[in-house]
Amino acid sequence: MGNDVSYQPENFKFSNECKITGIYPSPDNKFIALGVEREEIRIIQWNGITFETKSKFQGCVSKTFISNQIPPAFSYDNKFFVYRWEKEARIFNLETMQ
Repeated sequence: MGNDVSYQPENFKFSNECKITGIYPSPDNKFIALGVEREEIRIIQWNGITFETKSKFQGCVSKTFISNQIPPAFSYDNKFFVYRWEKEARIFNLETMQ
């Protein structure tokens, strides 16, 4: 049982009507950006044993056909996450979680 993978369920509460719109891992697989509906992004950290929600903020990870063709992306150094919200691109700092 030394290789068991666990998670912290108190950090992963979703309603039955919640729609996951995208899952994007960071290059080093330590972070996951999880799109919830079309209005929330959750940054989840994986430490090799547990998952933990580090931040929740307004944003969208799904692409639209009309405008805002900005796919979400982590920087190669895992310091930043670029995403869109409404009609602009935003940068989230993964070191400060802001």
